Amino acid sequence: LWSLWQIWQERYSEHGERFEKRIKDVSAMAAAGRDIVTPERLYARQAWLNQWLFSQALAKSIDRKLSRAGLRWVVADFLLLTLLLGGLALLLFLSFGASSVMVLLAIALIGGLPYGLLSLLERRRQQKLESQLPDVLEFIARSMQAGHAFSSALQMAAAESPQPIASE
Repeated sequence: LWSLWQIWQERYSEHGERFEKRIKDVSAMAAAGRDIVTPERLYARQAWLNQWLFSQALAKSIDRKLSRAGLRWVVADFLLLTLLLGGLALLLFLSFGASSVMVLLAIALIGGLPYGLLSLLERRRQQKLESQLPDVLEFIARSMQAGHAFSSALQMAAAESPQPIASE
């Protein structure tokens, strides 16, 4: 009787209906050729800039790095920071009368600081994820051996794990 009750709950409860809707949505996205794993993110808050950045390979690369680093920035803000630092380097080195080679080198180095910092943050977060993953997988396996369903084992792992693995 308990098994029948559980089957009925999974199929006809509100949770089951939401799950069925998600499965249908994912199937429709797969049929349309859209990326299922990651939802579409905004690259800019302005529609025209967002549309233009979506067509740029560099923007997609930066967005992937921002996501992997766990930052909630949009690509346009990151690019604006990069341009501002490059412009600041330009003004600073020109005001000191530096040669054009030095100015270009300073623009490249100082303007590239955000990208280097982003790569560092991404690498650190990925290392944390990799170090936390075995413990979480072991926790999920033990939870399932104790009789919990896979979805509840995932929920418990997310609730009891440290960041960044909990949010993932």
